[in-house]
Amino acid sequence: MVTGNTPETWDRMAVHAGTSWDAAMWGNERSQTVRFLAALHHLDLRGGDTLLDVGCGTGRFSEFLPESVAYTGTDWSKKMLVRAEFEHPGRTFRGEIPWWRYDHVVAIGTFNLEGNTTTQLQLWLESFWKLRTKRSLLLSVLRVGAERCVAFAPSWLAQMGEELSPRSFLVDCSYLPNDAMLVLKR
Repeated sequence: MVTGNTPETWDRMAVHAGTSWDAAMWGNERSQTVRFLAALHHLDLRGGDTLLDVGCGTGRFSEFLPESVAYTGTDWSKKMLVRAEFEHPGRTFRGEIPWWRYDHVVAIGTFNLEGNTTTQLQLWLESFWKLRTKRSLLLSVLRVGAERCVAFAPSWLAQMGEELSPRSFLVDCSYLPNDAMLVLKR
């Protein structure tokens, strides 16, 4: 059980959780898979594209991507990265986020746990959209609160989309009843 949103807590989850969805606190395989498929639906992936997965956990999202997409997963938990490398040997995983731009940047569930705020998320969105993203940025968050989790209102996500990419953004609340996805495109 997660007792705090810290690298040490996630290290314990990486070692003790039997499945990737338990390690990432997704609840079950179906909810994790539905989120990943919804993300894929909104990404216009092409051969040779680069994709940065921020807060990648066990790296399971990489299983859904074509091999022709150069995937880089980042996480602050060293043991999550060890597990991700073991489970997905053909993909790249790093503790530090490289300072270059990617065709696509995703953060699927990364900001769901308590301790994250709209101010932090806004700064992250602004920074990664301006400095790290060539074509699309995708953020999946909870829109309905749960124990030890934070919820982000779809109206707030729409406001961020309007500020950052007024001509090409969308907020998708259709894939799971408790989730919302912000997609920014250039």
